[in-house]
Amino acid sequence: MREKKIGEKQRQHRPLKITNYIFAVFFFGIGALMDGIVLTENYTIQGEYAPGTGFFPLVVGVLIMLASVLIAIQTSKGEYETKKAYPERKKIIHMTAFSAIVIVSLLLTELLGLTISLFLIFALIMTVIYRYSWWYSLLVSVVSTGIIYGVFAIGFSIRFPVGIFGF
Repeated sequence: MREKKIGEKQRQHRPLKITNYIFAVFFFGIGALMDGIVLTENYTIQGEYAPGTGFFPLVVGVLIMLASVLIAIQTSKGEYETKKAYPERKKIIHMTAFSAIVIVSLLLTELLGLTISLFLIFALIMTVIYRYSWWYSLLVSVVSTGIIYGVFAIGFSIRFPVGIFGF
């Protein structure tokens, strides 16, 4: 009787195990692609006084590959089991909305500029996904965008992409 229950439990989690392996391979490929592009194109890893333009993408690519290896290791050890093999409908909607907001904002960066696109990302995520009031979302978005602009554009003199409004 006990063997039957264990077999049913393993069958219930089999789709999650396969999905974990698929995502591990997929994200390892994404990380390897990022690192390959950085290393073969005209990106500098180390500038004269600071990290170059390729340093951050290279580190992110390595971290993505490490995370995918860890996912595969945990999955092979059986540490992937949860009560629900698939996310709830509400979480899927939130993930889809988040992805759509980020993608649309990134596509609008050239037209609107980075500062306005960051503001839109913050404001839309807070109002659409987290359901904060519009005034609180605007306040946090203005402050967050201002801090990012102050640190990077003013503090480090990094030029942000400028849109049709000039900032």
